[in-house]
Amino acid sequence: MPAEARVTTIWKNQRLIVSILFLFFGAYFLFDGLVTYPRLNKIYHQYHAYDPEGAKLDANLSEEDKEKAKTEGKLKWEEHAKRENWDVVPPEKEHKEIEQFIFAGFTGIIGVIAILYWLSQKGRVLRTTETEVHTPGGKVVPLSAITGLGKKKWESKGFATVRYEINGQQGQFLLDDYKFEPKATHQVLDEIEKHLLSRSAPVAASDEE
Repeated sequence: MPAEARVTTIWKNQRLIVSILFLFFGAYFLFDGLVTYPRLNKIYHQYHAYDPEGAKLDANLSEEDKEKAKTEGKLKWEEHAKRENWDVVPPEKEHKEIEQFIFAGFTGIIGVIAILYWLSQKGRVLRTTETEVHTPGGKVVPLSAITGLGKKKWESKGFATVRYEINGQQGQFLLDDYKFEPKATHQVLDEIEKHLLSRSAPVAASDEE
């Protein structure tokens, strides 16, 4: 009996969410590299320019003069920070902007690949007619061209590999009862098995990968 299995809603939603998350984090890292880190580094450098910790003071100064210079530097920094609406507590270290660009590129590329994969898969259909199987990739495989069926992972993972040969060219496609509607996918598998049995195909082939 002909059957038709479409990609399940849960599969499409999960892949879409993963794609969006990667794109979101790519944008987040890019924003850090372009906006957040430069701002933090500006605060960091300006804080140290006022030298409230005395790192740049002349070593020949007396301890009293050093403390006075530190206090003046701290007061000037606090006044400057308040004018700029900055926190008077500066960043603890200088941030490396290049790292955020690397992370942004990495996650962004994965996100783009993931969304393109989702777009290419979400409308796919697996179906059978009386004489053919239309694979998810769009190839039409006559039932008579199917040479084997691998069901080793069918019970545990819902994967079955269908092998075929057309005009001397061998190929295969995957049945996945999580990605495609389970009931219809099982019907497709049953149709293939029935056709193999009707041709006296070796039952042992069903245990192959």
